[in-house]
Amino acid sequence: MSTDKNEEEKLREALERFEEGFPDAFHAIPPEPREPRIMVYKLYQYCRKHSKRPDQLTDKEKEQFYHYD
Repeated sequence: MSTDKNEEEKLREALERFEEGFPDAFHAIPPEPREPRIMVYKLYQYCRKHSKRPDQLTDKEKEQFYHYD
């Protein structure tokens, strides 16, 4: 049972570190019509794989995480 709590704590800490790469409230503002949505989980996975924060990505790298309805 303590293992589950340790894993939850590690995940929470990882998500907090990940969110530090976003400007304040950037990811909480709903997009305007025709604006892309950001696929946050895929962005998170990419950043972990490449040891980068979201603010370190190039515009070209960021584009792959935009989803247009």
